[in-house]
Amino acid sequence: MLGLGKRVLSRWQAAGIHLGCSALLAIAAGILLFGVWYPQPYTAAAGADRLIVLLIGIDLVVGPLLTLIVYRHGKRGMAFDIGFIASVQLAALVYGLLVIADSRPVYVVVAKDMVYLTMASSLSDEDLRAAGDPRFRRRAWTGPVLVAAPPPESQHEREVLLESGLAGKDIDRLPRYYRDFAKAGPALVATAPKLSLLGEHGPARELVARFVQSQGKPIETLHFLPLRGRNPEQDTVIVFAVDAAAPLGALSVDPWPVIERWKREGQDRR
Repeated sequence: MLGLGKRVLSRWQAAGIHLGCSALLAIAAGILLFGVWYPQPYTAAAGADRLIVLLIGIDLVVGPLLTLIVYRHGKRGMAFDIGFIASVQLAALVYGLLVIADSRPVYVVVAKDMVYLTMASSLSDEDLRAAGDPRFRRRAWTGPVLVAAPPPESQHEREVLLESGLAGKDIDRLPRYYRDFAKAGPALVATAPKLSLLGEHGPARELVARFVQSQGKPIETLHFLPLRGRNPEQDTVIVFAVDAAAPLGALSVDPWPVIERWKREGQDRR
């Protein structure tokens, strides 16, 4: 039975207390999910934004609603009923978090022509053990790790990678190709399309102009790469400065017409 000392609670008050406790749990889960496992700008690309909101929404609604329905002061077995509802609610939340954790992004892989968001479930234990750098032999729990994945230098390795890609396992899922971004990333960024090209594309012009203004950097020094995540409907580009140790930000814009034109023309206008 819910109560504060000897105070008698109405069902609405009991449901309100349950809602408050649920809200605290939801806030903690939201901080973990949106702040650590699925940080911006990767939340939508990971395809988890709706699932996370649904999970938190259900946690906020179902438990307090059941309390509102079943609670009656003085009812025999009331304490058991409320305890059972809270236990089921907590179990459902934990199960949902475990499912979401299994598909959390663990690496942001910057390759020659793409930024990949690599999920925990996409990496096999065998491939993780094959990583040359010990830092890349695990699935991170504290947020996605930024790495570079330059193309292999030898012809044999390039052929092996091509065959692997055709079989469905591209460079982003092979940690043996991961390199420290601070060392190998700038060379990849320097060969990426310039943001000024995207700024010439009508639908993206205003968005690019606002972004450049917010960064305070000359647009000529900025480059972009498309982001590939779990959600194929989410067109996003990641913006880099050649001298930056990390991405500057993301823009929700369709980059493919610009990239196709850039490749067709056979030049990058650097």
